[in-house]
Amino acid sequence: MPNETAGTSEAKTELSVTPKASAPVAASTSMVLSGAERQLDGKTHAGISVMVAADGQPSTLMIPDVAGVATGEPVYITKPIRIKGENLKKFLANKGVTLPDAITNLIEDTQISCEAFYYSNNGPMLLMFALKFEEGLIASLTGDADLGALFDIKGASVRLLRCAESSFDVLKQYAAGLES
Repeated sequence: MPNETAGTSEAKTELSVTPKASAPVAASTSMVLSGAERQLDGKTHAGISVMVAADGQPSTLMIPDVAGVATGEPVYITKPIRIKGENLKKFLANKGVTLPDAITNLIEDTQISCEAFYYSNNGPMLLMFALKFEEGLIASLTGDADLGALFDIKGASVRLLRCAESSFDVLKQYAAGLES
């Protein structure tokens, strides 16, 4: 865990996955308070954490404020998980996310590894997917067969990012929480 030093005393903190945009790394010791940093307004907020699994590997889909999702509150996973490519394609299409054809063709109708999923309707979005390839990837992305023949391909990651500069700290802290 990272340590922060204040004066001569040392305090341990853990990264929070849903901090305020301007907040420093805040302590959050469990899912009990995950996302609470955005709800410190004296009102009652109902949240849910949904235990999800694929290939026997568990993760949690966090919805810290169920009533706020429609107005931009985030939904995110706490650990990477495998999802169906066809469901990802539908989700992106329904959310108006248009990808270049070369990227759309990479998202096959198979299981893919979802490394990061942080989504809000009108705020930051970070989606990262790991894909496995053996050949043809570089040539299909660049249109240059010679460039594609230079390297042995082992896999690729696709990142979809929508973020205003003012929200970048939120995504940095989310990503740091995935790595811890």
